[in-house]
Amino acid sequence: MPKKTLTTCLTLLCLSQITACGPVQPNICKDGPPPLNIDPSCIPDAVPKNEHQIDKNTRYVVKGNNYRVLSSSKNYNKVGLASWYGRKFHGKLTSYNESFDMYGMTAASRELPLPSYVRVTNLSNGRSVVVKVNDRGPFHKDRIIDLSYMAAKKLGYIGKGTTLVRVTSVEPSIVKAIHASNDAHKKHISSNKKMLAKKNLKTSKKRHFVKAKSNKPKCVNKNNKNNSRRILSKDKTKKV
Repeated sequence: MPKKTLTTCLTLLCLSQITACGPVQPNICKDGPPPLNIDPSCIPDAVPKNEHQIDKNTRYVVKGNNYRVLSSSKNYNKVGLASWYGRKFHGKLTSYNESFDMYGMTAASRELPLPSYVRVTNLSNGRSVVVKVNDRGPFHKDRIIDLSYMAAKKLGYIGKGTTLVRVTSVEPSIVKAIHASNDAHKKHISSNKKMLAKKNLKTSKKRHFVKAKSNKPKCVNKNNKNNSRRILSKDKTKKV
């Protein structure tokens, strides 16, 4: 092959590899954090809902390995490594047919039914988040869950890549019960505040009434009245 032709082919091959990742974001082929730095405190945790689970108790194959989905996420409790994924998969469809949002509070699991809701606790710092499991993965034997970029950032392990976590299921019925108890507690507190305000109002009225009475002139003693009459009668007799 002529030298010019070989050079041209190599140049085109290099250009195709560069442009495959896109002209705007040349490093999109490699996963990583997004260009925008968003405060994680602005992103709320996932709120568990009653949703239809599509693949309970099914089996599937990935890269020659067999995996089985659990029949239920109830009482799920597991400790293992968590990883995270970000901009490489941003906007792509998840296994639950939802668009992956690296700024959302979602996760991927090999065995939990889709969708499921779990609480993930970082055992190194005690931080925890609630996420919606809507994707499959991670397909590494030493990992049990793959979190979105934002969920991993809230847990504080973006720089490490992986961390040891505890994953426990969160059922919508439990969340409803918690909300109901919180509402009842709030009502109890508000009623106590109202009763206390009424008591304070009554006591303040009583104090005002006592002060008002103290400002009235004192009553004249009957003995003093009689003495004054006697003095007046003596004066009249003297004049006569």
